[in-house]
Amino acid sequence: MFQKIIRRLALSTPNINSSTSIKPKILICSGSTQIRFPTAINHSVYAARHGYRYRFNINPYPNLPNFYYHKLATLLDGLNDCDWLFWLDDDAAFTQLDMSLESLVPEMQDPKIFAIYCKSPVNRGITTFLSSGNFLIRNCPDAVAFIQDCLATTGEQSKEFWSEEKYGPYWGPFDQEAMIHQLEHFPHRRSKYALLDYTRFNTRPFHFQNANDHFLVHFTYDPERSKRLQMIDFAEKYGLSEFLLPQEQSEPYAMYFPHIKNSIGEG
Repeated sequence: MFQKIIRRLALSTPNINSSTSIKPKILICSGSTQIRFPTAINHSVYAARHGYRYRFNINPYPNLPNFYYHKLATLLDGLNDCDWLFWLDDDAAFTQLDMSLESLVPEMQDPKIFAIYCKSPVNRGITTFLSSGNFLIRNCPDAVAFIQDCLATTGEQSKEFWSEEKYGPYWGPFDQEAMIHQLEHFPHRRSKYALLDYTRFNTRPFHFQNANDHFLVHFTYDPERSKRLQMIDFAEKYGLSEFLLPQEQSEPYAMYFPHIKNSIGEG
C-alpha cells in the first residue's frame, strides 16, 4: 500500500534537456529500508514548488554491508536521471519552502565541484567533519566513481584511515565514514568537493526560534527523545502540521494522512 502512495507522491516535471536550459535538472531524493517518518509529503511540497522531481526510495538492494549503504545504492540509481541530486535523510524536512537550491547553493555553478556537503554543528559537545544527511552531488563521472568507491569501502579501511581529532567520533562503518574516507584519503578528490557551514542546509531543531529561520531542519539522535517525538514537538512548537508544513500546505495531501500514520506508527 505505502509503496503505491510513495510512487504517487513522486512528482515529475517536463523532461527539459539541460543543455538547452540554464536551470539544472534537479532530483530531490530520500529514502530508507522502511517508512519511518512522515516527511515524504514535506519533501514533495518543496520539490513541486520549484519544479524539481522527488523520489523516496525503499527499493531493496542485494549484498549491502549494512542499512546505511542503502543511501549509496539509491544515489547510483538516481544520478542518471538529473544534473544534480539533492539527498536529504528521511529524518530531515524543508522549512523555507520558497528558497530554491540554486539560490541557496551558488557553488553548484562551479564546474570543478562534484559534491557539496555541510559541516556538522556542535551537538551535545560532539561534531563531525561533514554530514552525509543532506548534500548535493552532480551527475558526472567523478561522482559515479566516488559512489562506487564508497560502496566498496570496508569498515576496516575507513577506521584505519580515521583521525578522531580531524573527523570527529568514528560511528561507522556507515555511509558517512565511507564518504569522508574517499573524499579525504585520495588527493585527487580533495579539490573537487565543497564543504559549507552547517547553517546552509544542516541545522538542528535547537537552532530555530521561528519555523522558517533556516532552510531545513535535521532531526538527529537524542538519548532522551526519539526522532519521531522530536518532530512532533517541533511541529507543535511552531504551529505546523504533523508533516512539518504549514497546515494549508498539507491539506491537498489529506487522503494520504491515515495511510502514512498507519505505516509509521506513533512512537
